[in-house]
Amino acid sequence: MTEEQFNILTRPLHTRMYASALTLLRDEDAAADCVQDTLLHLWELRGRLGEIEKPEAYCLTAVRRTALDALRRKGRMPVSAVDVAEIDLPGATDPHAETVAREDLRLVGKLLDELAPRQRTVVEMSAIRGLDNAEICEATGISDENVRVLLSRGKSRLRSLFRLHSSK
Repeated sequence: MTEEQFNILTRPLHTRMYASALTLLRDEDAAADCVQDTLLHLWELRGRLGEIEKPEAYCLTAVRRTALDALRRKGRMPVSAVDVAEIDLPGATDPHAETVAREDLRLVGKLLDELAPRQRTVVEMSAIRGLDNAEICEATGISDENVRVLLSRGKSRLRSLFRLHSSK
């Protein structure tokens, strides 16, 4: 595949690739880096791109996988003291109640590490990043039914772990 053919294939997809990465990463710079990394990888594979039946789908899948890899490398998005301090706790006018709520949030952030990787990813995307099931499906490639099951089981496991740790 020549440079011109590669550009004809990838340029129209750039916006969709960026949107897909941004949906997952929630960081414009990280999404741009992800797209750049994906394009570099695709350039290295350009000899085989002509053989792929649906190269557009291949490119979009590649950027999604690169974004997921970036999330894995980065590790779980911790609920840090700064993040917890910035969360608006509705109805928390009592300073003691607010402190307890923030400690509970920190505990939940730590307990997320005890979930299976796919459960953790889906729960974080839903609860922390605020994505709906359709966005999670698009970002991860997991079917809607599996997202619902992972989310339900993940939340159930978190509740059990929270009860266990908060009773100590």
